[in-house]
Amino acid sequence: MKWKLSNLIGILAIAMIVLFALPAIANAPPPPPMNWFKLSYSASQPTLQSLQIVECNTATCEQPTLFIQYGECLATGCLKPDANISASAKSYRFDCADNRCLLINEVNTFPSNQPKTQEKTNRWFRLIGQFSDRLRLSSPILKDSQEQNTSLSV
Repeated sequence: MKWKLSNLIGILAIAMIVLFALPAIANAPPPPPMNWFKLSYSASQPTLQSLQIVECNTATCEQPTLFIQYGECLATGCLKPDANISASAKSYRFDCADNRCLLINEVNTFPSNQPKTQEKTNRWFRLIGQFSDRLRLSSPILKDSQEQNTSLSV
């Protein structure tokens, strides 16, 4: 009788350890997509005052449209903020500190819930930066590249 009771207690103890030691499995989405921008300076290090991400239809970026911005860009050459910012841009957060900027998509949904668009407009983007010494433009960059870290020489 004692042998059976000790076996039963041992089996129950092992079962409790196995049940409570299993990792928690949740139906959670993946972390939000993040894009890092690192600004590298050729000589002096001017202070970043504002940075705009603009979208373009072509690699020459003749008609850019403002996507999102950090700070207030007032220099000639900056795009003026439009009251009709696209709905997709409202789901992003764009912050800068020192020589790095981070663009995060805060509305994170499962890939199956995201609309599949076949439209290939605004495939390029460009950065417009207002620094303490002058306005600087990046060359247009293709959006579809798998690069999540972009380093720009300004």
